[in-house]
Amino acid sequence: EIRVVDIRSQPFPFVPRYLFYIMSELLKNAARATIEQKLGFFATKESVEKHPELFSNLPPVEVLVSSENDVTCLRVSDQGGGIPVDQMHHI
Repeated sequence: EIRVVDIRSQPFPFVPRYLFYIMSELLKNAARATIEQKLGFFATKESVEKHPELFSNLPPVEVLVSSENDVTCLRVSDQGGGIPVDQMHHI
């Protein structure tokens, strides 16, 4: 599930292709990380079709959209666990 929370958002100029690409990648990564963290494995189409009940109780990925003055913020939050501290030097 992906939940979108709108807090006083306002129209803002953007290039649709770029925003779509960025948001698609962030949401894909958040969903994958949540599944791997909560279920302990990478989901495939076959695993989703074979065991849909496993995926029904996952925490949602949340997108917060807010604006103030001339600034708009899109924040993607998940419960995927983040990057382990011992792996940060690779980033």
